[in-house]
Amino acid sequence: MDVEARLSEAEVAGLMTAGRVKKFLKAKCGECGAQGFKKYNKTSPVVLRAQISSFWCKECSRLLCEKHRNLHKCERVDAARQAARRMTGEEIRERARIAEARRVEQETLEAERKRRENEAKAARHYLWKSRRKLVAGRSTHVANFAQRSALQAPPGRDRERLLEIYASCNRINLHLWNEVEAPTTPEAIDDQAYSKLRAHYAEASEITGMVVTVDGLPLDLNLDWIPSAEPTLAPGPA
Repeated sequence: MDVEARLSEAEVAGLMTAGRVKKFLKAKCGECGAQGFKKYNKTSPVVLRAQISSFWCKECSRLLCEKHRNLHKCERVDAARQAARRMTGEEIRERARIAEARRVEQETLEAERKRRENEAKAARHYLWKSRRKLVAGRSTHVANFAQRSALQAPPGRDRERLLEIYASCNRINLHLWNEVEAPTTPEAIDDQAYSKLRAHYAEASEITGMVVTVDGLPLDLNLDWIPSAEPTLAPGPA
């Protein structure tokens, strides 16, 4: 590789691959022309990519051996130093003021970005916690309905089935309440458990010919933010 070759950081990173790393190992230092990278022959490309700044100058875009990484003649740095020497005291203070203003602006923008990010995260957390609490509350209505239906039913197959439904609904109810504070998936509800609850409610209503009413209205287990698939007894809390 040419001593004067100028490489962008992306181009240098492109050399840090299994198929091209040999080209990097044979490259010459942009300052002295020596092959100064053979010492990396046992270093993995992944590690090399993380160490790019130790053998590449961001200012002049040259590969540099260990000796010259911090001692080479960097045109951009030298030009900046020369310009700084010619500056008056007022110009130096103005540059410092501008640099400080930019730093403060960047810190302010970053703080604002983090604030918005945290607010959005908190809003999502509250939204899904509220949804899980709503689902758990409806599961309590269903579990109570299944219990009353089982206790009031005459002995027989229907009563036995209602007892099974109640036992399952009760476990699902406990599970969904536990999910309110300690969810398995933070931004979701347990769809399988809720679908099974809906299936149990539909079956219990069919057996008894009754429905749950809340504030004078039939209990609606359909929620617009839950998939509208038919209730199922797919695996989940029994």
